[in-house]
Amino acid sequence: MQLLALEVIYKHGGYHVPISVPYSKHNQFQALIQGKLVAASMDPAVDQTCFNDYYIKKGFVDAEGLRIVGSAPKSGQCLQKIRDLIMLKQGSLSARFIGFPDSVGAYLDFPDWTRFLGAEEMFDLCASPASDRPMISWSYDSMTPAYAIPRDHRNVLKTSEKRFVAITDPDIFHYKSLTDGVPGFIAEMDRQGPWDFILLSLQWEAGEDGTVVYHLNAGHAPANSKFVGFVCNRGSSHKLPDLEAVDDNQKIFEHILSKHYEMKVGVGCEKFVHDRQLAAIYRAIPSIQHAFKVLANHEPPFDHDGQERNGNTLKALKNNQVRYELQVDQEHRASFRAFNEDGGMNCEIRLQDGHAGKRVEFIKVFYNHALVFEKQNQMC
Repeated sequence: MQLLALEVIYKHGGYHVPISVPYSKHNQFQALIQGKLVAASMDPAVDQTCFNDYYIKKGFVDAEGLRIVGSAPKSGQCLQKIRDLIMLKQGSLSARFIGFPDSVGAYLDFPDWTRFLGAEEMFDLCASPASDRPMISWSYDSMTPAYAIPRDHRNVLKTSEKRFVAITDPDIFHYKSLTDGVPGFIAEMDRQGPWDFILLSLQWEAGEDGTVVYHLNAGHAPANSKFVGFVCNRGSSHKLPDLEAVDDNQKIFEHILSKHYEMKVGVGCEKFVHDRQLAAIYRAIPSIQHAFKVLANHEPPFDHDGQERNGNTLKALKNNQVRYELQVDQEHRASFRAFNEDGGMNCEIRLQDGHAGKRVEFIKVFYNHALVFEKQNQMC
């Protein structure tokens, strides 16, 4: 994507600004320089910034930490930059840039609304492609800069002076109620006085469904739970542990749990009545109903008088006949098919629910044993 953008500005002139870099002359975007987070200004009035008159007159600028490139038409320096990228020359893509590449954001369906987050920065510590797209989507609709931190540079979080959200497990993006609850968790902890951290957690077989925030009073995690991220308050980042490149992100939570008596720590948790597999099955039903309503104006039959479960598969029965089958795999993909009372197919769908919406691989509706509606690769 960057190569294509450089070819365009080489021909016509202009600037290429990565999608993940929000422009604001007041709020600076961070770059990774010598193991530290350094704010890079984009204010045209500041000397030596990439939008300053000096570089416009010079005809070329390459702001490494921002990965912003500006060029006059037919600039020789821009042409050399293109050649370096094509030849995969070492250093052609600056390691100082810790935003997300355009190859991640270019194909996202961004919402036309924004929402409040309550934090000033977001950090992705997952080092996984599974978190890239939902992270930049969350960054966009909350108007909060997000950074992808390499495993060997996670200690830079200790230098941050801002309140930030850090994601340690991409699984969080399949639980939208938890990410939606973060502003409320922060507001509740602020209301109760100074605090250091909020641990973001999923808990199954908890006896209730819903999101809650509570104070951590024990040095261990609840049974059947999983930590997926945390919120760090201003002035508390230095309390994080030192991490080696080989250390798992769970070391962060082990350290905070072991020091909970020295700090004020909250837990923002999404709880489920059922075990992990059955909870995923029941969570998929509203998403399936929504997809059929929006895309096909169809109501799938969910009425039944009995059910059988085998692991991650639920089979619902009516009058001793299969009414529907629903399976949810480890990637949170739901496969559903329903049957009429005469045994014929009623409808079928496969979808994946995530932070950026419901991605439908395919959806089918049948009538009188014939396919009457079909769509593929939809978002709703």
